[in-house]
Amino acid sequence: MFLARGDYLVIHDAEDKPDADQPKKAVVAFGRGGERLVCVQAALN
Repeated sequence: MFLARGDYLVIHDAEDKPDADQPKKAVVAFGRGGERLVCVQAALN
């Protein structure tokens, strides 16, 4: 059974503190990456 819906899925570990603009940067990266891009890894602090 699939519960996630939409075009993007974001997973954060409990200790992650993502930048406020990280989702926007991810969407831009997917747009530039082409059809074969399936995953984007952001920098971790």
